[in-house]
Amino acid sequence: MASSAVVTKTAKSPRIKRNKQETEFEKYRLEEKWSTILDVLKTAKVPKSDFIRLCEVEAQLENFLLNDYAGADSVVPTAYQETLRSIFNSGSDDLVVHIDSGLLLAKALYYSNLYQEALSVLDDLALDSQSGWSAASRTSRLLSEGYAVRGICLEKVSQSQSHVVRIGRHEEVIECYERAGDLYIQHLQESQAQVLDKRTVTVSEEVGHALQQSPILRMSHGDLTGAIHRLRQVLRCHETKCSRSIRQTLSRQLAEILLRGVSPETYRKPELSRARTIGVYQHSGDDLLVPDSPLQEAILLLMISELIAFQQAVLSRDQDTRLERKIAFENTVAVYDLLCVALSRVGAYAQLTEILEHAMKFSFGESHIWLQFGLALISAGNLSRGLAVFQVSL
Repeated sequence: MASSAVVTKTAKSPRIKRNKQETEFEKYRLEEKWSTILDVLKTAKVPKSDFIRLCEVEAQLENFLLNDYAGADSVVPTAYQETLRSIFNSGSDDLVVHIDSGLLLAKALYYSNLYQEALSVLDDLALDSQSGWSAASRTSRLLSEGYAVRGICLEKVSQSQSHVVRIGRHEEVIECYERAGDLYIQHLQESQAQVLDKRTVTVSEEVGHALQQSPILRMSHGDLTGAIHRLRQVLRCHETKCSRSIRQTLSRQLAEILLRGVSPETYRKPELSRARTIGVYQHSGDDLLVPDSPLQEAILLLMISELIAFQQAVLSRDQDTRLERKIAFENTVAVYDLLCVALSRVGAYAQLTEILEHAMKFSFGESHIWLQFGLALISAGNLSRGLAVFQVSL
């Protein structure tokens, strides 16, 4: 009954016209300027409409997740959950307030490890009925996160259920994850023109998980072809500045699958189509490079991943950036290790040496990269320089 009520409300409720202050807050939401919202509410006399109440608790929740959430042992403050539940159950005529508060409530419950409660809220919202939203809107982003949260919660809940139930939910989880990814990529592409400060926009942790987990789930059930197709599909989408990090991860993921699980005999070249197959802009045309082998495609993907890693390297050695630098370096090392495997198979040691030399820029004191560099130099025939590198690194 709850789902039917939401569908009826979606069909009949008009979009509320925003005043000047609310329009400004909509922009802050799109740019994820949560501290700005809270600062404005502290210093200015802003009438507390339903929408402003939503903005306030949303900013509090997102600030908590960014700065204070410490993993599975943390829970979202009860006050935030209660406020979101109150707004969601208030029957607001503002459809944005109703839908967004429900999606944020499900998110808060998920981060509080209340997976079944989060699923109940998402069931009440009837996610599949929430169509027609502008791809550039904050609601569109929250819908993508809602699908991701639903997929994660289904996985969590099914862990305590029978094997038959888990198998039955397998396709539903994949569908949630892939729907989340499609909506999110479309949102990032369409919202770029409206977001003035692109530095503030990030890829959410839930959707990042969904994009990576969908191919893994396909492979775990023997669908290697489907996993490869999904990764190719996502990677063909036009890049946005804030999606570069996830593109690096997915490029590496696909390269590793191709190197480990695909033989030249079973390899299928990417199928190019001009159609917007997942509702987002994709690269197409006759001038695209189409790899002829799994090794060639893997090398191309790793070159893309390495370029992104090089451009996003955290050079500062300040204490404040230590964790960020550690994570970035670990991701980068994985790319260079795979490049060593791939380029060594074709004897491209000179190219490998050139690539690893780039890495020296952010590898001070990192013996693993220096060791790889030294081995590449020796394999390329540059014995004296390789020996010098070993003397420095060992």
